[in-house]
Amino acid sequence: MGSLSWVRVSVAVVLLLVTGILVEITRNVASYHVTTPLSAAFTTVGDWQAAGDIPLDAAVREALYLDDHLFRRFSNGHAVVELYIGYYHSLAKVGAAHDPLVCFPGQGWVLRNKQTVARTIQDPDGDLVLKYTTVTAERNSDQDLLLYWFQAGRKMAAGTFMQKVYAVQAKLFGQEASNAFVRISIPLKGVSVAEGKEALTRFATDFYPVFSDFVGQASATKR
Repeated sequence: MGSLSWVRVSVAVVLLLVTGILVEITRNVASYHVTTPLSAAFTTVGDWQAAGDIPLDAAVREALYLDDHLFRRFSNGHAVVELYIGYYHSLAKVGAAHDPLVCFPGQGWVLRNKQTVARTIQDPDGDLVLKYTTVTAERNSDQDLLLYWFQAGRKMAAGTFMQKVYAVQAKLFGQEASNAFVRISIPLKGVSVAEGKEALTRFATDFYPVFSDFVGQASATKR
């Protein structure tokens, strides 16, 4: 058996172990009471101001098993970005969010230029490491730039696998079980890819410290 086959076997074993631990833990998982809804928590983010909410179809909300969500435009006077958060109060719903790499092609989008990014930003409470994925989505004449990640407790993951690993770690150490999928996007109409990336990176840098605090505070009280 070649080295590549051993790698695949090792990954499969790890996935099975993580899945088994998640199943066992979620049998008695606690849910959490959130005192502040997302719609009230994020109206201003740094220099960005809320510029209107985007309706989310009821069928979509049901399919995603959402406990709370936010779909809102923000503007800093130069660029307008769209923020989507699908929020879940318990570990039992880890994996309920749909990865854009799966759901966007199903809606007719073609994805290109996928990149995984890790960058460190300064925060008054200590440096924060941002881990996210960027990708360009094209459908007919539409072209959007996406920046997204998966949240587990106060840890950020570029993909679903590490989100599940972080969720297991959080539960084993008695930490918060809330989790989320976060997507920031910008239509590339009159905006270059470089300008779009700059806007998304700037918004993510401003938004993540606030969101991380929200996750920690919202998960402080068990039901």
